[in-house]
Amino acid sequence: SSDVCSSDLRVVLATNVAETSLTVPGIRYVVDTGLARVKRYSTRSKIDVLRIEPVSQAAARQRAGRCGRVADGICIRLYSEEEFAARAAYTDPELLRSSLAAVILRALSLGLGKVEAFPFLDPPAPRAIAGSCLTSVAAARSAAAGPCAAARPGR
Repeated sequence: SSDVCSSDLRVVLATNVAETSLTVPGIRYVVDTGLARVKRYSTRSKIDVLRIEPVSQAAARQRAGRCGRVADGICIRLYSEEEFAARAAYTDPELLRSSLAAVILRALSLGLGKVEAFPFLDPPAPRAIAGSCLTSVAAARSAAAGPCAAARPGR
């Protein structure tokens, strides 16, 4: 009806942005698809990929928190309570979803010792550390050879 179109109705279609601490006044409704694009590092292909994945329970609660900040609100989830209960409690830490090459190079430059022995809060898998170590060694060798090393004859 024209009443709906002319009102100041604000609806959020929940995305990763809806999980931030930003408060937009007047949000009364949130529609949560239960999905998000999540960046993950593929150890097999050695690249970052954006995958569409179900959000964790914590992320879903954060999305619901976007409505009703200053007045009562409604969150409409496009998935069942059973699906919600089956989801992971929390989103994987970014450290476990990312390439560790930059982290390893920085740790080496700071003289922090072996990465495998570093007391991470959420330690990455040994396979992820090993793969990133190889990438880090290759990057360090390339940097030591100079910026045009790949262009030199015989390489």
